[in-house]
Amino acid sequence: MTGIVSMSNLESETEFAFWALFGGPLIVATDIRNMSIWKKSVLLNSEIIAINQDELVLPGRRIRGVAGGPQLWSKTLANGDQAVIFYNAGDIGAEDISITWDEIGFPIGSTVNARDLWAHSTVPGSPFTSGATAKGILPHGNAMWRVSKV
Repeated sequence: MTGIVSMSNLESETEFAFWALFGGPLIVATDIRNMSIWKKSVLLNSEIIAINQDELVLPGRRIRGVAGGPQLWSKTLANGDQAVIFYNAGDIGAEDISITWDEIGFPIGSTVNARDLWAHSTVPGSPFTSGATAKGILPHGNAMWRVSKV
């Protein structure tokens, strides 16, 4: 069979992050009885699933960025937190993508805790005042954080 293009692991993670941000139903196009350990770790990421299942039921939105370049997306959560995706839509080179808290509705100068939902850990340097930077986002890759005001 020709013409079939599969996603890389990095692209699969990005797809899953956006699935959570948009709040859509999860449709798995794989045999779940024989999934790899890596695929299970993505599909069973409880912190990212919680973003999808948030009771406020708002879809995420693009804050800034253009096709083919760095993008910033966010979703307001029921407890006032924000889910944030730093996405490198480019094809060449890693990107550092910054955010200021006012871009996602937090008051200017807010101090914010950030949790890396892929690493299941606090983002190094957290808490941040005014903003932060996700460093080295690979092409078609993402960093997904849950941020909350201190």
